[in-house]
Amino acid sequence: MNRRALIRFILLISAFTGIFGVAAAAAQTSVTTNRKIVRKKKPKQTKTVVPDGVWGAAGVNLTIAGRETGIEYDCAEARIVGKFVVSKNGVFKLKGTYTRRSPGPVRIDRQPAERPALFEGRVDRDRMTLRVTLTDDREELPEVVLKRGAAGRLRRCY
Repeated sequence: MNRRALIRFILLISAFTGIFGVAAAAAQTSVTTNRKIVRKKKPKQTKTVVPDGVWGAAGVNLTIAGRETGIEYDCAEARIVGKFVVSKNGVFKLKGTYTRRSPGPVRIDRQPAERPALFEGRVDRDRMTLRVTLTDDREELPEVVLKRGAAGRLRRCY
């Protein structure tokens, strides 16, 4: 092979790898770009509205009526405004208010204070687990298990 043929061969090889090198780099870039564009979407959490009705346990009655839920305790009451919605696996986390009551008459100038509360739990068929946390001081009330259609017996302190 003469010198001129060797130079042509080297130039041809370098041009050949240059073209495919650029194509490979472009392909790599497009793959990277595609990774940035294509994102996995989180599956939408489907929410279910709990139908109107009564749930009860000893010392607690919960009544769902449209866009308002009332909870009666022996010595307190609570309220959740808005639809009572649960996730697809029955879990709920709702905001509302909680008001403690005391025995005897209530003075006009000393009305019981409504406190902000977080109502959490799970609905599983005809059973509801309910945990209440008073959010102003993080006080947690005892967990109760309610049954759909049952009326809890209340022993009012007021």
